[in-house]
Amino acid sequence: MRSRFPLRPLLAAVLVASLAPSTSLGQEQSADEAQSVESQAAGYRPADEAIGHYGAGLKDLRAQDFRGAQIEFEQAVAADSSYGDAFYALGKTYLTLSQFDRAIGAFEQASRVGVSQERASQAIPSLLAQAYSKSGVNSYGQRKYREAIARFEKALELEPGKARTYYTLGLCHRGLRDEAAAKRSFELAIGAETGNFEGNDHEQIAADATCGSGVSSRRRRAPGR
Repeated sequence: MRSRFPLRPLLAAVLVASLAPSTSLGQEQSADEAQSVESQAAGYRPADEAIGHYGAGLKDLRAQDFRGAQIEFEQAVAADSSYGDAFYALGKTYLTLSQFDRAIGAFEQASRVGVSQERASQAIPSLLAQAYSKSGVNSYGQRKYREAIARFEKALELEPGKARTYYTLGLCHRGLRDEAAAKRSFELAIGAETGNFEGNDHEQIAADATCGSGVSSRRRRAPGR
């Protein structure tokens, strides 16, 4: 049975909680509170203008205004290109808005300059892998197979063992008529321990792993789309 609760408020609540773990959702984080979070990062103090935009972005998230949050976080990083927490918040906002290539850039910059929360630092590789994988699915849908392969391979470097990623990588190789590479990817998908498929999906992977290019000319749908 489908949930009767709207999805966007849930996304906003989860996103704000992950960006401001020390602040309850019922409170508004002021610029001073945003600054106090940043003061934990090895003496680094972001520019006042950047802090203001960061706090405004969090308020927009609480109001479920993701576009507004995007603008505020973009202005925050424009005001201070070393503001890791703002890049991290921007990356998560881009993910929510399905702007996956932009999310990749934001998370990579957050990783380079550092973030104040250890939890956020540890989450970046997985978030980057998610962004690369979703970007790859988009490229696959546009039949840009080589571009998609590069995205999926990067996702697997960051987060190995994802069955869905291996499987869609195999579909890309098949799109390029490289059956040997496709079969290797399908076999890795079968052996992967994470990224579980439903029963029918697993059967399809097994079938693809044993089929040649002449068995079916129908283009497969990427799982999870």
